[in-house]
Amino acid sequence: MIEKQRSISRWVDVAFMLLLVAVVIAAFWEPLTSDKALLTGDSKMASVRSNADTLLSSIFRGWHARTRLGWPLTTASWSPRRLLALLLSPAWYVKMAYFVDSVMLAFAMYVWVRIKGMAPFSALCGAVALVLAGHSFTLVNAGHMGKFGMFPYVVFGFLCMDLALSGKAFVLFALGGLCWAMALGQQPDITIMTALLLAGFCLFRLSGIWRQRGWIGLQRPSLGLVLSLFAFFAVAAPSIIGQYASHVKGAHHMQNDMSTFHGANRARSPEAKWGWATQWSLPPEDTLEFVAPCIFGVHSKHPDLPYHGRYGSTPVAPGIPSRGKREEGQYMSALVFLIGFLAIFGVSRRRAALPSKWRRYRSDVLFWCAAGVVTYLLALGKYAPLYQWVYTLPKFSAIRNPIKFLYAFEICTALIFAYGVEFFTDAIAIENANGRKNDQQPEPVPTPKPEPLTPAQARRRRKRRRE
Repeated sequence: MIEKQRSISRWVDVAFMLLLVAVVIAAFWEPLTSDKALLTGDSKMASVRSNADTLLSSIFRGWHARTRLGWPLTTASWSPRRLLALLLSPAWYVKMAYFVDSVMLAFAMYVWVRIKGMAPFSALCGAVALVLAGHSFTLVNAGHMGKFGMFPYVVFGFLCMDLALSGKAFVLFALGGLCWAMALGQQPDITIMTALLLAGFCLFRLSGIWRQRGWIGLQRPSLGLVLSLFAFFAVAAPSIIGQYASHVKGAHHMQNDMSTFHGANRARSPEAKWGWATQWSLPPEDTLEFVAPCIFGVHSKHPDLPYHGRYGSTPVAPGIPSRGKREEGQYMSALVFLIGFLAIFGVSRRRAALPSKWRRYRSDVLFWCAAGVVTYLLALGKYAPLYQWVYTLPKFSAIRNPIKFLYAFEICTALIFAYGVEFFTDAIAIENANGRKNDQQPEPVPTPKPEPLTPAQARRRRKRRRE
């Protein structure tokens, strides 16, 4: 019976994952079924062809000291989907790269939610919420392929670390480090930002292990984290060297040469460097677009509804802001937040009043809720004081655009949304079970009324009471 239930559960998972593929196909239906290309911004045809030629020539030329599997150290690292560049035209490679990365992201999120013990429908909802999250998904318009290539490996990295810290196979620590190394090669700055969320998650899990088992329980996960770091640096070392040369050193050169303010001395001032690093911060009023899209326009180049907010603006002179610039949207759906608040409300009750299942989920929901608040405040950048602390961390001054913390925020909201769907479906199931139980209970049999006493019986009873 148990094996039969497991078999049914596997087929249900397969069906829901195929449904996820259908959702991604629907999202990319127009470019996949037409000759329209997605070549904008970073996805230029010349760069795609150059990357394919570099990879192909290195395969036949052999190993080179300045490359890793044929990928130059100063550019994005190698990933499996780049092999598609050898088989497809540049236009179709870009389309399929977006499609494959989105499917991988959906699968990673689905599996992560399922291993937490939630139902397939909850995992499906969480995966769809993450794949179609406004900020990351609409960056197709900007052509930021590296961010699409990075995001699945980040979620797979969280999945592996979650399983490993839960006591599963020790090798999962190494797989987690490998996933984060692959993510770093695709988009180093966002990988570092989401790694801060990973660090908080690991500390949260380690504190739970310490409360249950004491210091002895921390030995295995500590060794596992060391293995994860070793695997990460073993794979990511070439990318780290190249990215440091091109991004960190290059960022300092850009800061020194920029003309955000008039005058060379001002351009090198701490205020100018701060303005350069926080140019793309999320304005607080743009938060409304999480639940109501396009309040301030679609994007800056839209012919009918151009963006007219403060996002991306830089002062052309002290006190005179320039016009904002935006290439993506921020919409996440009001339903995601409403159902997410349902989960937070559900676990905010006294622990003893919760079902045993939700006692296990309570700490996780509260952690992801707190992490979502922190990452949102960091995404505000110059519009909130919290990012000033992150800016002081080593090399963080060379990382631009605090709004990239929305990637970590989207992970938090998708997970809380999945918990909310699970809580909602559980509440409906409990209500239906109670209703069926009430329907099955027999009607109570009325107790017969006692017959009245005769006068003689009443006299005998009064006599016994007096005695």
